[in-house]
Amino acid sequence: MDRMIAFGKGKIPADYRNITILGETVVTREKAMAYVLRTVNNPLLNCTLPELVDAYYDEATKEGVRADLALCQAILETGLFSFTGTVHPKQNNFCGLGTTGKGVRGCEFATAQEGVRAHIQHLLAYCRREEPRSKVVDPRYDLVHRIRMSKGLITKWCGLNGTWAMSPNYSEKIMTIYVAMQE
Repeated sequence: MDRMIAFGKGKIPADYRNITILGETVVTREKAMAYVLRTVNNPLLNCTLPELVDAYYDEATKEGVRADLALCQAILETGLFSFTGTVHPKQNNFCGLGTTGKGVRGCEFATAQEGVRAHIQHLLAYCRREEPRSKVVDPRYDLVHRIRMSKGLITKWCGLNGTWAMSPNYSEKIMTIYVAMQE
């Protein structure tokens, strides 16, 4: 692993500000699966953990998104798939899509696969001019894509700080999961 710096109780890559949303996945599917299985105690999912990890790796790879980091984002957003926030497991919403305020539950998807696809498409709305290769299922894709086209694309994970989530350290939290996934 490259040089690390401390962040909170964990570590993040020293060059984390340069890590792009699009690109080659670094952590293998098998290593990601091992991390999820050893970290997530009681997942509240409408599919198995292996099916969810496979969905992330399949959907993200198809679109050129870093599958490992998208999965880390889902782990953060769902509280290790415990869904202790406003989103409920039956919504198959792994990224807080449409949760714009306290008590607003956000979007709901028929299957876990569709929810993962929406998550990946939402990332694409932030970082790529071209439309997704798959039929758009993210109901907020057009809105976000229009905004990003006028204000500028966000191509790096650190650009999601204060935009995807209001936390000024949002990407750093994702990166701590990413580093732990590699151990």
